[in-house]
Amino acid sequence: MTAPDDFPRSPTGRVPLWVQDEVAGRPPAPTAWRTSGGVEQGGRRTSTPRSWSGADPMPAGWSPVVPDRPRRGRRRAARRRSRHPRGVAVLTVLVVLCGVWWSWSLQNRHTTSDPLAGLPTGFFEPGGVFGDQPRRASDGSLLPPAGQEESPTRLLPVVSPVAVSDEYAFVSPSEDALRPYGWSPCRPVHYVVDLTGAPAGFEESVGVAVVEISTATGLLFVDDGMVIEAANPVRESYQPAVYGDRWAPVLIRFADDLTVPGLAGDTVGQAGGSAMTGPSGITHYVSGTVYLNVELLGMPGLGGVPAYLPVLRHELGHLVGLDHIEDPSQLMYPTTGFAYTFQAGDLAGLSLLGQAACAPDL
Repeated sequence: MTAPDDFPRSPTGRVPLWVQDEVAGRPPAPTAWRTSGGVEQGGRRTSTPRSWSGADPMPAGWSPVVPDRPRRGRRRAARRRSRHPRGVAVLTVLVVLCGVWWSWSLQNRHTTSDPLAGLPTGFFEPGGVFGDQPRRASDGSLLPPAGQEESPTRLLPVVSPVAVSDEYAFVSPSEDALRPYGWSPCRPVHYVVDLTGAPAGFEESVGVAVVEISTATGLLFVDDGMVIEAANPVRESYQPAVYGDRWAPVLIRFADDLTVPGLAGDTVGQAGGSAMTGPSGITHYVSGTVYLNVELLGMPGLGGVPAYLPVLRHELGHLVGLDHIEDPSQLMYPTTGFAYTFQAGDLAGLSLLGQAACAPDL
């Protein structure tokens, strides 16, 4: 066993190489540059240098080692990934806020203003003035698009009465006696029939009477077929859910005084057109009803003609604008049992009613 010494030692107890060289009298080995491939020095292998400082001249045969460039693309990608969730969150919040504001503005605009409010009573704006806004009457009720099926000229020729007579009257107010309300002769008058409670052959009888009124007025009537629609004394002129986006066709059917109070007492029929005044200032009929009292079915006919047929003709006269006349020889006399078909005065009035102006604004 060797005697203990006082040589400096490493933490592991070994004597450093430079101490051994000094004790043996050997000069210290010179410090050499480490090559990029590594060299053996004093039995140890050096590590590969990562860079060289230009403070001292570079030894012969050496070349500088360029440090690795930072991987900026990877860091940027990592940075984008780290910020991406926050970006999505911010964008989502902005979209939600914009949606809330837009919804609020629409609700306030639609509930606080009406571009059709304040129009004169009985008038409405023609389609297209407010873009997609529906047409409305001054009372707020919706209206169909204007001018549907309207031709630039009348569909049938003007009818001239066979005899001159002034035994007629119009439903229009007295101040408009020279310009009575009428249906537009430039579009067809549509009608439907409800056979509820009607006798056999009623549909054919309606067809006959309609041809007669068309021939007398020069208005084109179009049969839209059979329907089931309850009688209503205040029937709507515009029923888009039932008849589409147009004026409702004329309804012809039997009824009683429980559903149509106007049929109470000795009244055997009630009819009339629904009038509308457009921006042109001219009033036209756009829809209407013809109701026959079911009590007619218990009354005897005349010469094989059912009792309701003369009443049907009379009510169709009301539908197109004729009023009662105090001449018992005319069909528009208010009491049945006198005339059974249209007479000279009736025909003269029907001819004038068929000469109304076109109604492209209705």
